[in-house]
Amino acid sequence: MMHRFCFHWIVIIFFLCSGVLASDNPIILGVEFPALESEFEPVEGDEVLFAAYPINFDIQFYLSAAGTVDSFDYRPRKRDVYIESISSTLEGLRFYPARIDDVPEPFVLPGHLTFKSKYNRPRAYLHLPFDEPQCALDNQLVEKALGMNGFTLPGIDYFPSYFCGVRPADPDVLDYPGVVYEIEIDSLGNMIDFSELAAIGTECSKLLSNVLLHARFRPAARDGRSFDSRFYLIVRLFDLIKYPTAVWPPDSEAGEVGHFERYRLETRLHMNRVISPPYPRNIPDGIFIYGSVISFKDSVEILVNIDTLGRVRTHKYQYMVSDYFRYAVDDIADKLRFMPAVDLEGKATGFDGRMLLIFDNSKNIRIRLDWLSGDGFAPVG
Repeated sequence: MMHRFCFHWIVIIFFLCSGVLASDNPIILGVEFPALESEFEPVEGDEVLFAAYPINFDIQFYLSAAGTVDSFDYRPRKRDVYIESISSTLEGLRFYPARIDDVPEPFVLPGHLTFKSKYNRPRAYLHLPFDEPQCALDNQLVEKALGMNGFTLPGIDYFPSYFCGVRPADPDVLDYPGVVYEIEIDSLGNMIDFSELAAIGTECSKLLSNVLLHARFRPAARDGRSFDSRFYLIVRLFDLIKYPTAVWPPDSEAGEVGHFERYRLETRLHMNRVISPPYPRNIPDGIFIYGSVISFKDSVEILVNIDTLGRVRTHKYQYMVSDYFRYAVDDIADKLRFMPAVDLEGKATGFDGRMLLIFDNSKNIRIRLDWLSGDGFAPVG
């Protein structure tokens, strides 16, 4: 495998990640993901347009086996002038090519492209599956890319019901126990081996290991041909779920119990430091009920930092809003409560993410969190 530079969020001039060389790109299901070949400046004639508030696009590059951009596409199909302003730069990107089973192949590479100002200067940021600030993989983009390239992801078809005594809810302790496994399965979905990577509250570890032996798994495949694979399984023991559990997958995702039920089990292809992001305690089914009607129809995106107690410690607006709007958002952010993020050592940790609040002349405020699978919000253009 070739050694590569790892990149930050990319600001038209692409900055090196912490100024260090990356190790080999991690291989997921036999795929070594494309990475940008070098930093660059916009080509002559391209100019990033000023954005008074963030303009976001989902973008996908169609790469050749040599790592050049054959073409690209994006959504939503509006505000095209922003894409056109740097189209020659995007078309001229060069990547270290994708390698599948160590063979260079054409690849569809998804990403997020954001236009926003910084210190009153226009900027464009490109976020790819392999360009996190710590030179890590983005699980959601990795899974999206694999799906676009003909892969079926390994996962759980059936997980038995189980009971484990979860400690009573403690208002001063907002975390929860759980276990992380690394699992190897064959091309038929039979488990070859598993190991315990981490345990948060070991009292349930042996029980869950026994339950795991009776689970049924779905093998990884590409273009209909299955193959052996490895993945991670996180089992979370939320205190807001009624035990014994429902047999996986859950029958319903409605309401508060269903909200936690659908995050009780999670499979990942890549494991980073945070094994559990913040989960909302008072936003059942994505709705926060405010104390009074908020009389406007609009949405606002904020960047949030959630502390180790599950409170929004700070929030930052992505664009200017009215004082009336700001008062409501500030008040809501102060009232939100989360289970804090948990790291591999089982410790609560701070967490940064994006939150979209959607107002519709009602007390019911829809809140979408970009860090929860299925809850991530689409680009707003």
